[in-house]
Amino acid sequence: MRNQRGLSLIELIIAAGLGCVVLLGMGFVLVQTAEVQNRTYSLTQIDEFRMNIIAVLANDLALQRTVEANSSIGAYSSGRMECLRAVTACVDGGTEIRDQTFTLVDANGVVVVDGASATSGFNAKGAPCLDFNDTTGSDSCPFRYDLTWTAICNPGNCINPLIEFKVRLRYKPATAKMAINTESRSIERYRRILPASFKWYATGWSDCACPGGTQTQSVACRFANGATVNDLLCREMKPPVSRTCICPAPCLATTIANCQLAAVAHGGTSGTCTGGMTGACSYRCNAGTWTSISNVCTAPPVPCAATTIGFCQLPASPGGTTAGACDSKSSGSCSFTCSGGNWVPGTNACTPVCNAIFTTGKYCGPFGGPGAGYSSCTGSVPCSAGPQAYNHTSYRGGVTLCSGLNARRTNVFCDNMPR
Repeated sequence: MRNQRGLSLIELIIAAGLGCVVLLGMGFVLVQTAEVQNRTYSLTQIDEFRMNIIAVLANDLALQRTVEANSSIGAYSSGRMECLRAVTACVDGGTEIRDQTFTLVDANGVVVVDGASATSGFNAKGAPCLDFNDTTGSDSCPFRYDLTWTAICNPGNCINPLIEFKVRLRYKPATAKMAINTESRSIERYRRILPASFKWYATGWSDCACPGGTQTQSVACRFANGATVNDLLCREMKPPVSRTCICPAPCLATTIANCQLAAVAHGGTSGTCTGGMTGACSYRCNAGTWTSISNVCTAPPVPCAATTIGFCQLPASPGGTTAGACDSKSSGSCSFTCSGGNWVPGTNACTPVCNAIFTTGKYCGPFGGPGAGYSSCTGSVPCSAGPQAYNHTSYRGGVTLCSGLNARRTNVFCDNMPR
């Protein structure tokens, strides 16, 4: 049987040593990996910040906002950009302004890089911080972009110069340092601030209340894209916001198409129907000339005279009205309308009533028919033989016969005829 034995002490030491080397190697790799990841993340944030600065410097409105913020009307006047805003010579003691720090703001006026504060910076995650230290460094706020501008002037003329913008990345940690090429992440841009980018915009004059009065309008300084900015950025003289009304000629009193017009000022209105006309009218005065708004002046309706038509009594009435009532010899209803001075029939249902003289009939017309305009009464004697048919014993006065030529030729009752 073969002898079995364990590892010797030397073998154990060698194995432990090899294990330590492997562990140290793995720990080193992990540390290096973490450092690379942190460095990569930090560089990504730095590059994003850098691209944001480049975009702001390329935006015309953002540059105008930056000039405003760093001039006498802004919060960062130490940026000394008043000469760019006021379009004056950008010189200092006869020499062009150079390497002047400034604060960068975006198109909305929000600060992107605060150049006025020496402690303003950002951390490895790209978040802004306020404890950057150029002397001792700061691990919590190790990054900062320094911004400067320089006027590049033409010989003898430094008004509205070309501007050189320089943005330098600075890295000042307190302890741990990453290998970062700050120079490659710096920025240089050349731009010219265009005075024509800002113009005055007016809403237009309000209407005048003539005679006299004042007109007003709203005036605002705007960028080329329509955004309203501070009035001081518009270099031309601001248009007036009020003025005394210049009133056009008034209109004289007159009459147009039966519409009587009183004298009024420009813009005023007048109108009253005249000449017996009814309705309404209105005209507006426009620089001495009357302009029609509406004219519905019309002649009043012609009235109708009182009369009787077919037992329908009609009273005197104004035009357009309806009237009518059956007379005392008839019953029922009737209706006529007055139009243009004439009675226009609507309905006429007036029926004559029997005369009280007779108990069974009315009278006979000529040649034996009922009298004109009458119908037979209830219970009347037929007029079949002319007037002599009224041989009526109940006739008043005891006369039983109506005779004579008049009784046949007239539409009247027998007792109204001569005997």
